[in-house]
Amino acid sequence: MVNAVAYLYPWDVLGDPRAVDRVAALGVNRVALGASYHAVRAATPLHPRHRIVHATHGALYLPVPERRWATAAIRPRTAAAWTGRDDSFAAARDLLRARGLEVDAWVVLTHTDPVTPTGFAPRNAFGDTYGYGLCPAFREVRDYARTLVEEVMRAGAPDGLIVEACGPMGAGHQSEHEKTAGADWDALDERLLSICFCAACTDLMADPGGARSAVTAAVGTGRFVPDEVAADVLAVRSTVTAALRDEVVFAARAAGAAGAARAAGAAGRLGFFADADPWAVGPAAHVREKGDFYIASAWDASISRVAALRASVTGRVAAYVTILPPTVPDSDRLTRDWQGLIDAGADELHVYHAGLASAARLDAAARALRNLKEGNP
Repeated sequence: MVNAVAYLYPWDVLGDPRAVDRVAALGVNRVALGASYHAVRAATPLHPRHRIVHATHGALYLPVPERRWATAAIRPRTAAAWTGRDDSFAAARDLLRARGLEVDAWVVLTHTDPVTPTGFAPRNAFGDTYGYGLCPAFREVRDYARTLVEEVMRAGAPDGLIVEACGPMGAGHQSEHEKTAGADWDALDERLLSICFCAACTDLMADPGGARSAVTAAVGTGRFVPDEVAADVLAVRSTVTAALRDEVVFAARAAGAAGAARAAGAAGRLGFFADADPWAVGPAAHVREKGDFYIASAWDASISRVAALRASVTGRVAAYVTILPPTVPDSDRLTRDWQGLIDAGADELHVYHAGLASAARLDAAARALRNLKEGNP
């Protein structure tokens, strides 16, 4: 049986005396708990005190010490407005651990919110700013990511770290009330519109003017840019993604080795949302080295991303699956789909999301995980 990890926000646990038992009943052995997350309006269908939590901006679910962030160009904000405290990650972590569950800190890096200084946001070839993101080509963004990880490891003392959005954001990620579907952009158009032309990226390009012209001319034509332009912009993306990853790895390894969570000598694990596609942007970037495990998006139950990632990395591979719509809460179907992902090379199932799901969806997931454990696909 592969390891199973349930995803949660701190507010799913706090104030609900039954939350931890529900999560444990799923049959998971770990929880990925939000430690730094973007704005979200989240349902809490089984919580006794509320049904909706509106996190109005991206936040760190741990204290934001002035001494660490006073001179930072980009700094996180507190989540106390909707959690009632500035240490909700730590409080929820302790409740989960008391039930015997290990807790990985789930950190989102470059997906932020419009409150972020727009000077560090990605820009497409037309000059449009993607205010929900940070471009890792900027030194200030990498400094922010490193400090954020250091603080999560120090103050959060997790059993491991899961990093989402360790690379540039693209055109396809949702923002506010998204109104882009009618443009009928295909995958090629989205790839073109996801090429960043911010000041930091253009400084790294061999011919930024030529690349910009080639991209703007190609959007909507069904054609991509010439090979030499593609090689130039892809080299920049690979360079800045690797630089961001290296900052995260250094911070996590150094802080983890010295942190309270490592007191017993255990080495905290480090995982990245990842994609084998070198053009990948958004939550899962093209990160294939220096982690302990890599998480492939498998919300559609397709084995292709899992198989591709399995073939391209040497660490463990996890399949990121959802029990939310459009997934049907049918335990037999979930069992078959998840077994297929395991057969494709998944060592872990990462289940999204134990706080957002109804009782029927949680029950279907629990039955499916039990079927897999008992060898009844």
